Amino acid sequence: MKKILIILLFVVLAPILMAQEIKPVRKIGKDKYYHVAVSFLATQAAYVTMRSSGANINDSRVGSLMFGFSVGVGKEYYDKKYKKPPTGFNKMDLFFDLIGIGLAGFMIHNYQS
Repeated sequence: MKKILIILLFVVLAPILMAQEIKPVRKIGKDKYYHVAVSFLATQAAYVTMRSSGANINDSRVGSLMFGFSVGVGKEYYDKKYKKPPTGFNKMDLFFDLIGIGLAGFMIHNYQS
């Protein structure tokens, strides 16, 4: 199951990140910290919810990571489609979402219950 998740993430993320030139970030604004924090909290909350509802550890891990990623992609889709003025699909925001998801995944893996 872990191999499938890793392959899926690379298949989904590689084209997205390679499709546009990523400019160096000289100043990280509050928005990027919010992306890390919200992704971290969404992933942790999903894990706790799944575990407390009776799901096993592996299913909870995978489900919570996918939920955190879905929240990030959904927010970027919302920005592109509905935000006025449209800000587009920001790949750097997704990168910072992945940092939050990765931190949550690290904590879930090392401090699971």
